[in-house]
Amino acid sequence: MTGAAGIEVDRADPALGTPRDTVVLATAPIASARYFVAIEDLEAIDGCTSGERNHNVRADMTLRVLAGGGAVFSVGSIAWSSCLPHDGYDNNVERVTWNILRAFLEDELEPTTIG
Repeated sequence: MTGAAGIEVDRADPALGTPRDTVVLATAPIASARYFVAIEDLEAIDGCTSGERNHNVRADMTLRVLAGGGAVFSVGSIAWSSCLPHDGYDNNVERVTWNILRAFLEDELEPTTIG
């Protein structure tokens, strides 16, 4: 497995506490026999726990903009930051990171601009 979604991944899921006003910007499915759903998500161990068969094995990039002026951005993957320097920082990970940081710095995020 290579790329910005790997090592350890996380997903958005309102049933597990993700606030309902959180917007999923992108999803990277991890269709690999090496990745599994978190053990706390399982009621029983069966043959459908790996990324090959379980759609819950994924990295969700999310954004939640709060009415009070704050915001939360999450890439859902530990591997994200290690991909920043790829190709001399000329890549989609760098562009997404720069765009969200710029939006935070310029105070461009408002609850009505997403979703």
